[in-house]
Amino acid sequence: MEARRPALARGAAALRLTAWFRPSSWRARGRAGSERMAEAAKAGRQEGEIVRVAKGKTGAATVARWLHQVRAKHGRGYLAQVWDLLRYRLSVQRVDPLEYYEFKLYEPARREDAKRRPYVGMKSRGLLAARINNLLWAAVGDDKLVTYALMHGLGHAAPRVYAIHHPWRTHGDAAALPDRAALERHLRQGMPYPFFGKPVDASSGTGVAAVLAYEAATDSLVFPGDRRMTVPAFAGVAGHFLRRGYMFLELLRPHPAIAELCGDRVCTLRLMLLRDAGRVSVQAAVWKIAVGLNMADNNQFGGNAMTGVDPATGRIGRVVTGNGPDEVELTVHPDTGRPFAGFVLPDFQAAVDLCIRASLAFPGLPWQGWDVALTPAGPVIVELNTASGLTLAQHALGHGLMTDRFARLLRQPRPRLRYR
Repeated sequence: MEARRPALARGAAALRLTAWFRPSSWRARGRAGSERMAEAAKAGRQEGEIVRVAKGKTGAATVARWLHQVRAKHGRGYLAQVWDLLRYRLSVQRVDPLEYYEFKLYEPARREDAKRRPYVGMKSRGLLAARINNLLWAAVGDDKLVTYALMHGLGHAAPRVYAIHHPWRTHGDAAALPDRAALERHLRQGMPYPFFGKPVDASSGTGVAAVLAYEAATDSLVFPGDRRMTVPAFAGVAGHFLRRGYMFLELLRPHPAIAELCGDRVCTLRLMLLRDAGRVSVQAAVWKIAVGLNMADNNQFGGNAMTGVDPATGRIGRVVTGNGPDEVELTVHPDTGRPFAGFVLPDFQAAVDLCIRASLAFPGLPWQGWDVALTPAGPVIVELNTASGLTLAQHALGHGLMTDRFARLLRQPRPRLRYR
């Protein structure tokens, strides 16, 4: 024990030093559950998280744990790590302490590669989004009901909207459910099953639910894994999103090739598109892989995996789960046991073409992230993310995305929306 004290003392000193430059983005991410996710967290926990709520990262506690893990497993000392944290935090890329570990920049090979392909931190991502995209158009793109209306009107494949739970909003012929009584009545008598529910402005998979059927004998909704929740309980969870709106959508099914590999649930493809001089190209492609009973494929849900995708062929790369020092590479899907090696996403080029056509409906958003479901009927647009997914893509690909083309766009004037 005596021999360990100097090392522990150095570790404590390093942690005190990290607190000195703890960035606001780190604090914000650490309390993400209290603002964006707390509305459904209590009800979700009471029902065993049948309606899942993504867990926010714990910030300082996670960094402290990873600090010790990296020293023990990789031999990089506390002071060397703290110097890295300071250097990356104060760089143009603004990589925060959590991201330093998530991107595995404590590894010599990653640090060397980052000189050639720098990583972009969340702070810089926000600056990029504000500089590249028009914020008025971003507000349009972030509203999923508006996005679906545009997609349906333009003839692009998107899920059908069955109903909307909101005090006054409507959506074409979808059922309007302005209060809890109307929602409960519709769930018992008028709702098409199965359906997929999520908030209008959902992010990180918060509040999503896949419902297979209504069981009249117990007045319950049936979820994957033969789990159940009573209609009043589910209406209470959806009611937490009433002010912003909660949507009930067609439940999409996976392409047979994906179902064989991952089971009977959709695993969406994230395509990051960048438009420059009128030309739209794929900046990065990531396949998000759902595992276990997770209804969303977001990385925030424990156990889910991801992989980078070759934009030219649709062939997946290495599949990983977990973050930073906790990251594990998977060779087979944990549920089916099917190998990942050599898998090529079906209809990949059709998905790329669909998203490029859809992106033209948002001229004020040169930088877009599209989630696409690969289904038996072809690719279907799930949602638009305005400049979202950069951290996800860099994590999955294992390298940074601050390209020369990105830097060139940063030097251009910010687009403005003219009211004429």
